[in-house]
Amino acid sequence: MDNVEQKNVDNLRKRIVFLIPSLEFGGGAERIASILSHMLSKYYEIIVITFYDTTESYNCSGTHIKLLPKATIFNKLRLPFLIFKILKRISPHLIISFIDYANSLTILTQIVFGMNTPLFICNHTNPLSHYQKSDRYLNSIIPILYSSKKVTKIITIADHIKEVLVNSYGINHKIIKTIYNGIDLNEIKTLKTQEIKNTLHRSLLENKEYVKFISMGRLIEIKGHKYLISAFAQVKKEIPNSALFILGDGPLNTSLKEFAVQKKVDKEIYFLGLKKNPYKYLAHADIFVLPSLIEGLPMSIIEAMACELPIIATKCKSGIEEIVEEGTYGILVPPKDSSSLAKKMILLSKDKSLRDTYSELSLKRANYFDIHKVLEKWIRTIENNI
Repeated sequence: MDNVEQKNVDNLRKRIVFLIPSLEFGGGAERIASILSHMLSKYYEIIVITFYDTTESYNCSGTHIKLLPKATIFNKLRLPFLIFKILKRISPHLIISFIDYANSLTILTQIVFGMNTPLFICNHTNPLSHYQKSDRYLNSIIPILYSSKKVTKIITIADHIKEVLVNSYGINHKIIKTIYNGIDLNEIKTLKTQEIKNTLHRSLLENKEYVKFISMGRLIEIKGHKYLISAFAQVKKEIPNSALFILGDGPLNTSLKEFAVQKKVDKEIYFLGLKKNPYKYLAHADIFVLPSLIEGLPMSIIEAMACELPIIATKCKSGIEEIVEEGTYGILVPPKDSSSLAKKMILLSKDKSLRDTYSELSLKRANYFDIHKVLEKWIRTIENNI
């Protein structure tokens, strides 16, 4: 980081605007925007603009401007004018937008008002699979807007997403750069040692006689928790001393609990909800399982690796394969296949030596995603384009 430090004084004069709909708990984009703002604020002046005044799950460094109180139809129509007005006043050296909706709106604002501020748009999902039901209009406008000369750089979080943008949307590969999500390994190392206050959860997670599976993600359909619960019901027959812990919250909370009752494993599945410090739970588990149907580059796998957990994940079209390098650093199974998932969960449960091997590989792989390495890539990309 020495070269970065040398530029510190000069870069503090450069203003970078982050544009994102909100900082509510959602996908990985909100969290990455938060982490990135804190890291880049050491070298640049950061101004975060959110479209609406919502409850924040993530905090950002720098100045925070909320454009509108809520997302009404009238307010949505006003957004381009308000974005232009605030950008004209701030006069940033660079705009970084997050999420396809915000990306599209920012590009349109640049086109309509004749702005030429360097613009990075960040793509955290595979639009081809992500917009099959809702927001399908984005699949039509992405190839048009993302190819605009107003776009300086498209930052993807996985090479798979880059390939989709090039091959399916016809976007020039030269303007696309992959920068993986990063994690703060030192922070995780500290947080994972904190005590679990819930006595029942602590006693179960610390019980060496039990095999503890754990998963982390928003409780929505594309995260595939239903298949995990079905798989665990099969595992329970082979491994009676086992438990499943699910970190996260979402609209399917109640229905998943009901499904666990239906599968007769509700007494062995613990829905922990959303935790500010998930690492202390991950650190006491034995095996991490991600049953997703669609993903970008899941932070949860990288964080689980940092907690030295063996990984079982689905081979869905995503960055999962890039993290585990097609099975080198973890075990991959087909999505929506509870039987295959159960077999691998049973395999790791019975083979302590194999668990230990994957545990060591996980920690080794986690180091590749260290936030300081990621930060260097971001700063080089910024400096080369403003």
